[in-house]
Amino acid sequence: MVPTMNRTCQRLTLVLLAAATALACGEPAERLTAVRSPDPLAAATVCDAAITAVRPEGVLPAARTSSIVVEHSGHALAGEVKVRAAGPAGEVPTSILLGAGAVEVSPEATLAPGSYLVEASLCDSHAVRAFEVGALHHALSNDAWAALAGTQVGLDLRYGSWTDPEPRGGRELIVRALFAGALVVDVIAAADGQLLAAVGAAEVGDGAAVVAVPGEPAPASPLLVANPYALAPFSRLDLRVDGRSLTLRDGALVLGFTDEGVADARLAAEVDLRDFGPVDGSDACELVALHTFGVCAPCASDGAPWCFALTLDGLAEQP
Repeated sequence: MVPTMNRTCQRLTLVLLAAATALACGEPAERLTAVRSPDPLAAATVCDAAITAVRPEGVLPAARTSSIVVEHSGHALAGEVKVRAAGPAGEVPTSILLGAGAVEVSPEATLAPGSYLVEASLCDSHAVRAFEVGALHHALSNDAWAALAGTQVGLDLRYGSWTDPEPRGGRELIVRALFAGALVVDVIAAADGQLLAAVGAAEVGDGAAVVAVPGEPAPASPLLVANPYALAPFSRLDLRVDGRSLTLRDGALVLGFTDEGVADARLAAEVDLRDFGPVDGSDACELVALHTFGVCAPCASDGAPWCFALTLDGLAEQP
């Protein structure tokens, strides 16, 4: 009987694991130790993160519900991550979420419009960034963004807040009536968070409607986008204000998009008054000095002494 059992054990050895054979033959099993596979999500023990970007970046305003994101390479340990944001009302209460390659800093309340400063420290890497928060609360959804294609936005510059040059006390309405025209923005294409648009001269028609000036279509160009804001540059616009010629050069129009249209738009450009002509015996530059704290200066294009820098805030779409 013993030889038969030995042959059986030999056959089992050919087809079973060594530990199972030993059990079948009455031999003690060898003790095995389990080996843990590497955990790709195991916490890093070395803090070597280097900051690569901080968003918002400050080129365009951010929405009031925006989070601050600090992107980094390497590994960041929670105990060595510090991000502080301060704005018009002082330091912003926030919560911090540490993720792979990024730290998300979420304000505990809606941000107030204005300028902000972010100080970030990850391990031995440090960064200080400034950005601005606009009046708009939320970014547009992808569907709403795509629906902008084929739309035309009309802006009556008389309804903007004249920021620069600063009007003298009580004279802002006079300044806007004298020098504010109108313009239109044609959104040619919109997809995947990108916009292609053209900025053109316009006039205010019946019922205060803003309509494009007939003529050669304005050239279209890609817009710089930070949803819900976009920046549309233009090289020159020739506007008509009560029959007078006013030229805008090297301009940039910031557009804040909402589901209802454009709000919180801003305009910056050099205004050339050389063809504007006198008003009640005073030339245009005399009127600028009379009603604002600014003066005409040499134009960037050719040095002619007929230009001033204009900044308008708070523009909104007109029907």
